[in-house]
Amino acid sequence: MKVTVELISPLSLVTGRTEPFAVELDDNATGMELIRVLGEQVKELPLIYRAVAAGGMLLLVNQKYTTP
Repeated sequence: MKVTVELISPLSLVTGRTEPFAVELDDNATGMELIRVLGEQVKELPLIYRAVAAGGMLLLVNQKYTTP
């Protein structure tokens, strides 16, 4: 499935990705799978994993907050 990702501050500022972008995932992918794929596409992989580990990253799925 194709999902649209929009990084918001501070991740958007650090990564330079200020516009939404598409990511391809398996149909049964989890939030952590999305994080893994983002890590492959965004060079700031350590920052993304630190944000997840610190609980500083929330995911919005269909406009509802969820955890990875």
